[in-house]
Amino acid sequence: MMNELKKGVKMIRYAYGIKSTCIQAGFFFLSGLILTVTGDGGDFGSLGGFFWICIGLLPLQLLYSLSVSNMVLASPMRKKMQTVVPTAVNAASMVVIYLAEVLVCGLLERRNPQQAGELYLNLVVLAMSQVFLMVYSGLCYKHFVLATLLFIPVMVNWMWEGWGNRMHIWLQGLDMTFGRAVLTGFCLIAAGILAEYLLTLLFYRSPMAKMAQALPLRKAL
Repeated sequence: MMNELKKGVKMIRYAYGIKSTCIQAGFFFLSGLILTVTGDGGDFGSLGGFFWICIGLLPLQLLYSLSVSNMVLASPMRKKMQTVVPTAVNAASMVVIYLAEVLVCGLLERRNPQQAGELYLNLVVLAMSQVFLMVYSGLCYKHFVLATLLFIPVMVNWMWEGWGNRMHIWLQGLDMTFGRAVLTGFCLIAAGILAEYLLTLLFYRSPMAKMAQALPLRKAL
């Protein structure tokens, strides 16, 4: 997996739309930071943390832009470039983002110790949000419309219609601690990585979805 991660990181430099992607990353980072600093633990667990999770998807978008190239499609690396390499890059991105969220959780706990329990639960909920996005990533670059139609109702219900709140209630009965929350989060992320990889293998032979690419690149296809 480490070799594939190194290959993926090296290949990103040839990807389409690096500058615009960096601008998006800056927007997501600042939005998440503002919501986290100005809000409470609940904001960190919903929109603030979710904006940061979106940053983790951007390297994957860059990497998949290479797979529309005829050179990549004719290369012996084609299968790896559409399965294990993007999965490795996305896995590394999601782990880094989650580590950042763990750090934020620790800082917020120091600022508001009375919110410690809520913050621990938010870490688990954020990890579950990452799982949803990794599953979506494993499908959308081959079947964008289907993946989006399935994904949007799930995330709307998760973030705004009460699924996340019900998950909080269920988790409260587990006497969550900081260590348990972090361990649970990493276990969930590992499950998401595996699910994403299996989906890329399952749909490998499907053509790349045009709608999954950035608009300027989509027009050129």
